Amino acid sequence: MGGRYGPGPYDGRSYGTAPHDMECSEREYEVVRHYFDPDVRFNKTEAVRRAGYSFPEKQVHRIFSRPSVRKEITRRRQELDKVVTMKVENVVAELTRVATANPLDYGYIDENGDFQYNLKDTTRDEMAALSEVIVEYDLEKIDGKGMGTKGVKRVKIKPYSKMDALEKLAKHLGMYTEKVDMNVKTDMAKDIMNAKRRVRQKRIEEMVEEVE
Repeated sequence: MGGRYGPGPYDGRSYGTAPHDMECSEREYEVVRHYFDPDVRFNKTEAVRRAGYSFPEKQVHRIFSRPSVRKEITRRRQELDKVVTMKVENVVAELTRVATANPLDYGYIDENGDFQYNLKDTTRDEMAALSEVIVEYDLEKIDGKGMGTKGVKRVKIKPYSKMDALEKLAKHLGMYTEKVDMNVKTDMAKDIMNAKRRVRQKRIEEMVEEVE
C-alpha cells in the first residue's frame, strides 16, 4: 500500500511510503505520527484530533486498540529506544576517552628526559580528549624590513578534566551512593518526641488545675 504517510524515522515527523507488510491505513499512520510528535507528548486523544477525526474522544480507544496501530507504535518505540541507547553509549564513550587519556598519547620522552610533543600520529579519538591545542611560532628576522620565517615552535595542549570524567563514569556505573546524614534524622526524631512530651505534660497540668 503506497501513500504519503509512511512510518518515517523514530520522531514521527517524516513522510514516506507505507511498507507492504504493515496493515495501517494512511490515516492511522497519521495518528501514530502525531502520537510521537514532541508537541503532542503521547496524548492519544490529541493525536486522533490532529489526524482529522471528527469525534476524537469517542474514537480514540477504538483506534489505538487496532492491532495494526499497536504494531506500528511498538515499531516506533523500538526505533526510539535504539536512538536513546546510542546516545547514552556515545556519551559514555566520550567520557571514557577523557578518563583514559595519557600524556604519552601526545608526545614522547627524549634522551634527555624531557617531554616532546608530537601530534603527527595522534588519532581522532585521542584528540577528542583535548579541549584546546595551541601552536606558537617565533619569527626569525632575515632582513631589515622585518620580514621573517617560522622559527621555534611551541605546542600547548589543554585536556578536559580527567577527574570530572571519572566521577561522571563512576556515577553512571552506580559506584557512588548518596550519603545520608543519619545524625540529622535522629536529632529530628528526638525533637518531635520531646515536643509531644511537652504537649502531654501541659495537658496533664491543665487537667489538674481544673480538678483543683
